[in-house]
Amino acid sequence: MTDALFIAGWAHPARVLEPLARRLRVGESVFLSAAEAMALERLPEARVVVGHSLGGLLALKGLPEACERLVLLAATARFCTANDYPCGVPEKTLRLMMRQLERAPQAVLERFFRNVRFPEPAPPPPPVREPIEILLAGLETLRRTDLRERLPSLRQPVLLLHGTQDRIIPHAAAKRLLDLLANARLETLPDAGHALFAEPALHRVATAAAAFLRAPA
Repeated sequence: MTDALFIAGWAHPARVLEPLARRLRVGESVFLSAAEAMALERLPEARVVVGHSLGGLLALKGLPEACERLVLLAATARFCTANDYPCGVPEKTLRLMMRQLERAPQAVLERFFRNVRFPEPAPPPPPVREPIEILLAGLETLRRTDLRERLPSLRQPVLLLHGTQDRIIPHAAAKRLLDLLANARLETLPDAGHALFAEPALHRVATAAAAFLRAPA
């Protein structure tokens, strides 16, 4: 068993969460991309689990039994909207993105990373490295996963961190997630977007997460 498990979001490498891990000083850590996490039958056992976006959804879906504390950055219980769930992305929008990804992957990723980094300027996106079928599998997981019925049974303390300017997963999704979890609290980051793993949001995220992990059980 490791001290901490970090799972990155869609189209991001596992190392994107390393700066946060260094600030949290949680000991021996395992870092996974979302694609790597989806390929596993079970997530590695860890006392602390940190997930960003799709990584947060995967953490909630397959939470290790040893997990004592869970930190979710810009996460959600369900990505797509439904008749009883308005705080997501319309499924037709996600399906369109999947079709465009097959035709022009670099253009799709450029647009995606601009939205991830908003309201900050987006650096040039890296070239497409993951196979397109792996990226599509991640989007399909987002399309079909709905954890709303499962989440009330989770009893671990959970810290939710979400920016008010998130263009990928709206802040309203965090409020719904808070209502579904038995032992959770929400830290709203005014003016922050989806990239909570990077500055300028990183300092606030690390400070809140460190305090949560140090607090008595």
